Amino acid sequence: MNLNVLGWLAGSWLCKTENHDTEEFWQIPKGNLMLGLNRTVSSGEKTTFEFLRIFQREDEIFYAASPNGKSATFFKLIESENRKAIFENPEHDFPQRIIYNLLKSNKLFASIEGEMKGEKKRKEWLFVKVK
Repeated sequence: MNLNVLGWLAGSWLCKTENHDTEEFWQIPKGNLMLGLNRTVSSGEKTTFEFLRIFQREDEIFYAASPNGKSATFFKLIESENRKAIFENPEHDFPQRIIYNLLKSNKLFASIEGEMKGEKKRKEWLFVKVK
């Protein structure tokens, strides 16, 4: 598998709700690496961020998330077809899965899911591509 199969994720994305704005930016695949950044601003005050990267190591692709600048957690790409990518790390506390699905050229559905303290949890975002 080649990292270029995730090129559809590249761009600037915005999910705007009543309480917060979440922005995500992904660079195009280059040199077996895609760099990303996620920022959420709640009510114009509280900000959280994540440094993101998707990289290829031999025949495997990994997603690395560093929330608020902490050490990275790695998720392995387990499925990639029809502009949908699923990354998984069953050993992580939460989430265990990260999912991206390009619905149209300008709409990206993203979710995280898994179990936390024996309870199933899921968070979802519907991003729109911005210029």
